Amino acid sequence: MEKKQGYIILGFFLLMFLIFGIVFSNLTEIKNSISNSIQVYHFLAVFLFSFLADALTQPLGPDVPAGIAVAFGMNFWVVFLIVVAGSYLGSFFSYFVGSYVLSYKKILQHSTPKYQKEIKKFRNGFRVGIFLAAVSPVPYVLFCWLSGAIHMPIKDFVVFGLIPRAIRIAIVMRIVGIIF
Repeated sequence: MEKKQGYIILGFFLLMFLIFGIVFSNLTEIKNSISNSIQVYHFLAVFLFSFLADALTQPLGPDVPAGIAVAFGMNFWVVFLIVVAGSYLGSFFSYFVGSYVLSYKKILQHSTPKYQKEIKKFRNGFRVGIFLAAVSPVPYVLFCWLSGAIHMPIKDFVVFGLIPRAIRIAIVMRIVGIIF
């Protein structure tokens, strides 16, 4: 069972790094596709790309489709609500992937007491990490996975991850709205 789980985790990370590499190497084309999709499908495309931004590890955040939608003159508050909904669903998806695929409880079963103590300290201080990832350009999805892996309480995940993420999205949308 342990070997099988190791293969699952390795396959998971390889898939995520492959997705990241594909997106990173095609950023211009993907931004153009997002832009074209938003012009055609409006709010549905905004929601879908916001979800994918926080469900898959890649260099684009949900503020990219939000900014594009605002630049196209779509209603700021409607776009904001749709982007936050998509981002939250993507974040919860990543949280639950982490809790099922990367669960630290399985690691603790096969580790030394000193390592277990360090994991618990990490878990207690992780609120700052998820907050910083939510408001900065740090890869947020990775922190969502880790939040699930350490079984961070959902309440803490919302307060320290999702609410700051919504504030960041609003600020970026406002800046884009001023520029355009």
